[in-house]
Amino acid sequence: MKAIKIMDSLRQTLPNLNATVHNIFSDIRIISGNTEGRYGWVAANYLDKKLGDPSGSPPESEDEMMGMLDLGGASTQIAFVPANGQPAPHTLSLNLFGATYDVYSYSFLCFGKEAFIARYLAMRIAQTANITEGKIYSPCHLAGYQEKIDTGEIFAPPCVTTEVAEELTGLEIVPPEAFSGFAYAIEFFEFPTGGSNLTRTQVKQAVDLFCQRKWSEVCDSVMPSVYIDLNYADDSADESIRFLRDTCIGNQVENEHPSNELKYVAGYCFAGIYIDSLLNGYGFSEDLSWKNINFVKEIADTSASWALGYMVDATGHIESLPSENDLYELLLVVSMIVLCLAWFLTLISLLFTS
Repeated sequence: MKAIKIMDSLRQTLPNLNATVHNIFSDIRIISGNTEGRYGWVAANYLDKKLGDPSGSPPESEDEMMGMLDLGGASTQIAFVPANGQPAPHTLSLNLFGATYDVYSYSFLCFGKEAFIARYLAMRIAQTANITEGKIYSPCHLAGYQEKIDTGEIFAPPCVTTEVAEELTGLEIVPPEAFSGFAYAIEFFEFPTGGSNLTRTQVKQAVDLFCQRKWSEVCDSVMPSVYIDLNYADDSADESIRFLRDTCIGNQVENEHPSNELKYVAGYCFAGIYIDSLLNGYGFSEDLSWKNINFVKEIADTSASWALGYMVDATGHIESLPSENDLYELLLVVSMIVLCLAWFLTLISLLFTS
């Protein structure tokens, strides 16, 4: 496997490059998805100063900690502190800066956005009766959107047709014989409150509205040499939806989204639908629960990545040295004790002399 070869190469090379490596196996390793989610939780709460900060603020209690949702390309993670300290599988105790937190973390492999869209397209191809026309139709893409797709690349990823993918997702995809990042999507819809204080209804309406538009309205150009047609079949909408949709057409979308961004714009319809389904599966099915989610790329102007969480977790186990002020206070107290003891001994000596 490529991963094993990469690890072997790193373990041989890094110690010879003056890198601090105490143990080549524990310091250079591939972390699990659950561990990645746990470190993401640490990073989010550290940046939000819930674990305390250098100014001296104490860490907050477990029930004040925020949960973490991360939608990656290949997997998605969820991590949080269970309510009332209830024991749960996949929960691990973390000791950070003198406090202990029981953090639940789980990673759903093959449910990342890129992996899921690959499975979706592969499933559409596999279920298309007359694939010889070279076209499939997708209800999760903009009306009239067309894209040329390499079917070999669609069926190649491990999350599509392997036995592991079938076991993880509970769905088998058989290819025809003829063939061998949450926040970005939410940001695209430009809600007045940004990525916070949103309801599921609000997001669904925005996604549905966008998905009912024609691709020609978003991009006033026709892509030639189309191999697979991702075409939404139904263009019906009530009058209110039509009015809102009509206010969005014209040059405004093109001006806001240059040609080099159009490939991302084309995927926001699918991304919006998937995010709604994914969060509903996590249990965020009501508007009130959605209001508790903040869709962010950064916290305190810093990316809340698992790498930061790893460093915070590592330093959280290091006993901090006393500050200069602490040393000064300690020396002052010791000096006072010595002076008092000397005065007391002198007094005793004078009493005995007299």
